[in-house]
Formats: sequence, structure tokens, C-alpha cells
Amino acid sequence: MNIILMIGDGMGISQVHAGLTVNHGILNLMQFRSIGFSKTSSSSHYTTDSAAGGTAISTGVKTFNGAIGVGRDSLPRKTILEYAEEYGVDSLVAMSLVYKQDILRKELEIPDYLTIVIGIALGYANPDSIINTYRSPRRPVQEVVRYKK
Repeated sequence: MNIILMIGDGMGISQVHAGLTVNHGILNLMQFRSIGFSKTSSSSHYTTDSAAGGTAISTGVKTFNGAIGVGRDSLPRKTILEYAEEYGVDSLVAMSLVYKQDILRKELEIPDYLTIVIGIALGYANPDSIINTYRSPRRPVQEVVRYKK
């Protein structure tokens, strides 16, 4: 089974209805088998920004506007990728998947009218594959991150 989570930023019921009205009752969104709505607000504002919204989706924890990956107490929170790792499932956030849209569209039956902007791969890596042996050189965190007191 594949789950594709599409998040329409600023798309409430009134925006969907307006789209239906302007397009004479035809909206590609209506072809989906399942559609869900959520009422969102950040821990600091009635209206959520993308940082707080993305954090809530990826971690399951509500946070304040402008925060990425932390809870309302500013402490780091685990993401779905880290939880997958705890269950022995490998994961990868891959912008490069966007450049393989023909393969994704074929394998996942994604229609051409949908735009693929990022991918998260979940599965089991083959440790014997040469691609899984490469490790990119990285500078120590202390060299690239500065914390203010």
C-alpha cells in the first residue's frame, strides 16, 4: 500500500468550494478516494504557519509559529523518519525523487496533473548494494552551527 499525503496550504472548505464553483463543479481533488480536513492552529497563534504545520505533521506535536522540529517547549521532537528507524525501517527524504517523476508516476500511478515536490522513501535498504556503502564527508556540527545564549 502507498500513502501519499498532499497538503494544500491555506485550503479550507471555502477555498475548495470556491474552486468547485469557478470550475463548474469539476475539480481534480474530487477524484481522490479519500479526502480529509484538519483544523490547525499553532501553539502560539490561531493561524498556523508552514513551519509549525510541517512540524506538527512530521512529529505529531503542536508547536509555535516559526518553529521547525521542536515542541512548544523548544525541545527537539522525533520525526516520522526517526520513529521508522526505531522499528527497523530505513527512510530517506529525497528531493532527487522529484527528478525521477516518470518512474514515480508509473510505479505509484500518480497522474500527470499532480506536481511531485519531495519524496520520503520508507523501506529496507540492501546493505550489499554499492549505493548503500557511500558516506558523504561532513563537517562536524560545531563548525556549521552556532548557538546563541
